[in-house]
Amino acid sequence: MKTAEEILKVKGTEIVSVESGSTIFEAIQLMNEKNIGSVVIMKSGEILGLWTERHLKNAILMEDFDIHKSIIDEYMNKNLDIVTADEPIYLLSDKLLGKKIRYLFVGKNNKIIGLLSAGDVIRACLIERTHQLQDIGLEYYESWKHN
Repeated sequence: MKTAEEILKVKGTEIVSVESGSTIFEAIQLMNEKNIGSVVIMKSGEILGLWTERHLKNAILMEDFDIHKSIIDEYMNKNLDIVTADEPIYLLSDKLLGKKIRYLFVGKNNKIIGLLSAGDVIRACLIERTHQLQDIGLEYYESWKHN
């Protein structure tokens, strides 16, 4: 069964980030350029938090919010969900569903090696399930009929 690290090998390990102190506008520009739904906030090479499209949705309703002046640090999620590199995909899926979250950082040897989205995990689960079905064959199901 695939692990978090194996999913990252296919997806890639690049972590798209902005520096602490960046504006929301700068983050959105980068997200649009990369066609992604989140950015990691960094300071001196250290991960401080995660900011997503949902944070934008919530921030827009705040009275003092200004996309060009608001600093991303004030709106980011500082509670990072980290899984180990050897966690199997079905446990990753359970964590995403159970915690109602959309992103998991992957750690190995006390270092973050990548970021997985719910979409990354779902895709890996579907591919894994497809391989399992191919291995067992579908002849039984193809000839099965309701009376």
